[in-house]
Amino acid sequence: PPPVPGTLGNPSATPGTLFINEILLVPHSVWNCSETGGYFSTRDAWIEIYNPQNQPLNLYAAHTFITMSGSSGNYYLPFGTAIAAYGFLVLFPFYSPNFRPGSSMTFQLVIGTTVIDQVVVPTLGPDQSYGRTTDGSPNWQITSSPTIDASNGTAQPTPPPSQGGGTG
Repeated sequence: PPPVPGTLGNPSATPGTLFINEILLVPHSVWNCSETGGYFSTRDAWIEIYNPQNQPLNLYAAHTFITMSGSSGNYYLPFGTAIAAYGFLVLFPFYSPNFRPGSSMTFQLVIGTTVIDQVVVPTLGPDQSYGRTTDGSPNWQITSSPTIDASNGTAQPTPPPSQGGGTG
């Protein structure tokens, strides 16, 4: 994982400390920036975590992991995993042999032994994600415009009014 600036704190094992913010399960594009060309893999499915805290957090030291319904194990975050204050962390847990995406699944974000966030992901189409309508919000939506490693709440620009073309 990339380095995170600042002094890392340990996240509390309390719901709302971190959020599962967006999930893409059926990749049909290259989402993992370490791959090249037009190749894509089902392992490029991803989970985005959001840190609403004003401090960067050391997720590895806090024994943070993700569980998934139907998997044969947990996905433990790699050594050195941290998340910036108000930042995003994108994980590709499906590189682990224990995780295989299915059609509808439940994901849990766990610190120590405490579930701090959970989401049931509905069936998604190719390159669709299931994300919070705004970062950390309780409302979710399916979108065909995933916002990997970026805010879900970014306002879309309003198109300019059409010019000319009137009859008279």
